[in-house]
Amino acid sequence: MDRREWRRQILAARAAKDRHFRDDPHSPVKDPDFRGLHYFEPDLDYRLVVPLHKESAETLRIPRTGGDVVEYTRVGFFDVDLPEGKGRLAAYRSPAHGDQLWVPLRDATSGKETYGAGRYLEARPLRDGNWLLDLNGAYHPYCAYDEGYTCPMVPFENHLDFPVRAGERL
Repeated sequence: MDRREWRRQILAARAAKDRHFRDDPHSPVKDPDFRGLHYFEPDLDYRLVVPLHKESAETLRIPRTGGDVVEYTRVGFFDVDLPEGKGRLAAYRSPAHGDQLWVPLRDATSGKETYGAGRYLEARPLRDGNWLLDLNGAYHPYCAYDEGYTCPMVPFENHLDFPVRAGERL
């Protein structure tokens, strides 16, 4: 994909999310003066095409911010090589994510530059068997904006000790 086209798509998706948060009556943002979310500058170094290292599927009970639990199936992990460091992120499957994999993460920006409980992103399967993991799409869960929402906590195995300055920020 052309760099300009990729950037245009990222910015268009962000503008659409801002419109949704501003105009949708079910938006988690209740501020009538909402002008848009804040993001790190799009950076191709955070757009990864990586293999999924499959493991035996394991169902995990992940606590949510409301005190209940939700089940996800860990299916494997992605090795990530980012500007600030290398790490491993577990990938989870749930019916809510279709053919995509849910990849939550906490990093050294959590609580300082990004939501303290972490961010989420989805990995998309590609035709060649690899996965697109674009951290420019990392987003805060709805519970970051409204305590009425409950969100799965980021499992400890997806805590990175370096900053990931991509996607949504405070």
